[in-house]
Amino acid sequence: MKYVIVLPYAYGPYVTECLETLDINIIENCVAIDNTDTSPHENFGVAGTWNLGIDRLREVDGDWLVVMSAAMRFRDGGQSMIDWLEQRQGQD
Repeated sequence: MKYVIVLPYAYGPYVTECLETLDINIIENCVAIDNTDTSPHENFGVAGTWNLGIDRLREVDGDWLVVMSAAMRFRDGGQSMIDWLEQRQGQD
């Protein structure tokens, strides 16, 4: 199973705290996108970051796009989330 996690953020400490609660093998699949730049050419907005995640998912021929918030924290390193995705693999 291949997945991409897209994590838009506008406040660096939140994203750092979020990533610190994820296992390294899950972080490797994470695309964190900084939306703190207020210029229209650099700030993708939330929907734009989701589109970047979709682009990355297509690049890796992935199965799942996971949209996260920098406010999220994981007690188990995110493994239960991945287990949930794996259980649903191939289901419509």
